[in-house]
Amino acid sequence: MGNIIFGFAIFAISIATYFYTERLTKEKEFIAKAEIAKANQAAGQANLAASEANNSSLQASKKIKELQIALAKLEIELSEAKTKQASAELALIRIAKDRLPRTLTEKQKIVISKIMSETQLPKEEKLVQVTWSLGDIESQIYSSEFVKLFEDSGWKVVKHSGAPFDNPVVGIHLSIPRDKKDLSHASALIFRNLLNEIKLRYSEDFIKTIDGNYTINFIVGSKFVSN
Repeated sequence: MGNIIFGFAIFAISIATYFYTERLTKEKEFIAKAEIAKANQAAGQANLAASEANNSSLQASKKIKELQIALAKLEIELSEAKTKQASAELALIRIAKDRLPRTLTEKQKIVISKIMSETQLPKEEKLVQVTWSLGDIESQIYSSEFVKLFEDSGWKVVKHSGAPFDNPVVGIHLSIPRDKKDLSHASALIFRNLLNEIKLRYSEDFIKTIDGNYTINFIVGSKFVSN
């Protein structure tokens, strides 16, 4: 009898232990599943945050690239503006320079004096007429510089005056009187050499000149053609 009771007791304890163990196992499994779910949720949130961060990074990179392109365009526009400004300033300088009255440099004066004074021509052939464009003060003043140098170099300026021209005369012109073409040949060579040496452009179209007591007419025309 005692053995039967003991056996039932053992069976009861075994059953109780089984159910207790089963309950503990289920509780642990539930807790484990809850932890796993929690971990999965955290992982999902982390992935979402990473995705948002990656998206923000892409947006930021795109914005940076757009700003870089805009900056490059601004730099190009600034460079173009500087180029235009430099061109405008250069144009203004050229205009201002063109507006300045002509004048001989010291180097040109030295060359003129040397050539004119060393000329091996008889005194009676060293006769020059200097003419400026009538009504043009600038050409009158400029022609006076040549007159002084010619006279100081031993040439006789037989006449220094303004003359009206049918057509505008610009720059330096050389003219030979009709009645002294042969005699004026040597003078013409001297003045050609002179103007070439001082690098002044000139015309040798021989504007019609009346006969006179000179071998060459040195004409100082206007700097510009009047509009």
